Amino acid sequence: MLSAWRSWTANVDAVSWLAPARLPRRRLDIGDLVDGTLHQTPAGSCFVGERVFPLDHRHGAHRLGEALAAPAAALALMARDPEVRGLDPRESVFLDTETTGLSGGTGTYVFLVGVGRFEGEAFVVRQVFMRDYAEEPALLHALDELCSSARTLVTFNGRVFDWPLLETRYLLALRARPRLRPLAHLDLLHPARRLWRGRLESCSLGSLERWVLGHRREDDVPGWAIPSLYFNYLRHGDCLPLRQVFRHNLHDVLSLAALVARLGQLLGRPLDAASSAEELLAVGRLYEEAGWDRQAVECFEYGLRLEAPAATRATLLARLATLHKRAGRAQLAIERWRELARLGHGDDVGALVELAKHFEHRQRDYQEAIDLVQQALAIVELRALRGREPTAGLIRRELERRLARLLRKASAARGTLL
Repeated sequence: MLSAWRSWTANVDAVSWLAPARLPRRRLDIGDLVDGTLHQTPAGSCFVGERVFPLDHRHGAHRLGEALAAPAAALALMARDPEVRGLDPRESVFLDTETTGLSGGTGTYVFLVGVGRFEGEAFVVRQVFMRDYAEEPALLHALDELCSSARTLVTFNGRVFDWPLLETRYLLALRARPRLRPLAHLDLLHPARRLWRGRLESCSLGSLERWVLGHRREDDVPGWAIPSLYFNYLRHGDCLPLRQVFRHNLHDVLSLAALVARLGQLLGRPLDAASSAEELLAVGRLYEEAGWDRQAVECFEYGLRLEAPAATRATLLARLATLHKRAGRAQLAIERWRELARLGHGDDVGALVELAKHFEHRQRDYQEAIDLVQQALAIVELRALRGREPTAGLIRRELERRLARLLRKASAARGTLL
């Protein structure tokens, strides 16, 4: 019995020795999930992912290369900076950050920076990532290498958040400023708001992607969840969810280029690119602010040919009348004010007042001016009764003063005739 037991245990030991040992599972590293390499800097190493896209790569309705065709004048309008006129999108850095907090401040770290640049016949996105807090100096050095030759910085809300935060991190970690000294900072949030605020519920980058660029993300991680995913990675080394964070950042950078393409088309040739009267109204207003009155008139006139809500049509007519008056085209201004008064929406009281001014000062037709002011007074009274005119009292007093003056002038004119 004892000999049989010894024989059986010997066979078990032999089988165990011959069987391959079970090795511990290797923990995934970020390099297993994202294409890239460890990048050596004077301050150590950090991970840099890289993706290369051909210029004809579509991001929603636009090819990335279309950003290169954005006219210099359109870029200057976007940035409200004449310096942008002389710059080339190939000399621009398209930058987006992911951070440990959404409020900024000295306790907020930038752990991932996406940098897009046009290089040859491609748009290259590099993503600089710090695997722990000790790698922050390396991340900042790597970012310097990627951005130092650029002349324009393109961001979305970066003027308020991304760029000031990066400058803070450079000062705290390196006691230096970034080597990137952009001649112009093109923050796309501001032209986007001027063009689409009121038409969209939100002018966030995600909303613009969906409704303006025609791009829809799949399996995206919301921005508010990104800091907690990074903290989880630091505590437990779980980098699998970071794949979504890298993808989110990548799409943000691609959207910057696509948005420059769309804005360039819309501001460069609005009569061809605009999809609605509302867009033409918004572009025309930008032109007007820039002093490009002729181009603004073209946009407003073309917008009147398209179907539009009454409020949009009223604003188009009001802007056109103002521009025609400013240019000395009195008859055209009168025609637009008459249309606006007939429309009976929005600024019709203003149109009636402008017509009254014309007949008082230019035509000396005081009775026509009196009739127009009385129409305006009737409208103000009606709105006051409906509670729709909070400034009815002020407007009424101004109209009553105008009416009294016109009555005196009409009486004097009749006395002269007699």
